[in-house]
Amino acid sequence: MTTSQGSLFEQPPSQPRLVRREAITDEGLKHFQDAYPGQVITKQDLFYYVYGILHSPEYRKRYADTLRKELPRIPRVKTYEAFKAFSDAGRRLGEMHVNFDSQPIHEGVKVDYGKGPLTPEAFRVEKMK
Repeated sequence: MTTSQGSLFEQPPSQPRLVRREAITDEGLKHFQDAYPGQVITKQDLFYYVYGILHSPEYRKRYADTLRKELPRIPRVKTYEAFKAFSDAGRRLGEMHVNFDSQPIHEGVKVDYGKGPLTPEAFRVEKMK
């Protein structure tokens, strides 16, 4: 039996270059949908909920010991309103993280890194450690 193998980097013409894969399983989505009956929750809502929870200072403080040892566990909050608040916060935070270079500069913020004024020369590497 002979098989034709192409180049390692050759893309087969029948497959698209990018394939979207979701990290949220159907079972995971159902777990959260069951907690808030009558509410519409999408995989995207759940993704941003997780993003918001993982960036929550309260979550990081409460589960600090556990997070050092194992993968994070994502709790269900008591109400759909709280779920929606974390999802919305995660969505805004994700937008800021992805488009960090186009975010407005907040008035009155000063960057102090201990080496004088912030200039391009200030970022020159003097010694690698």
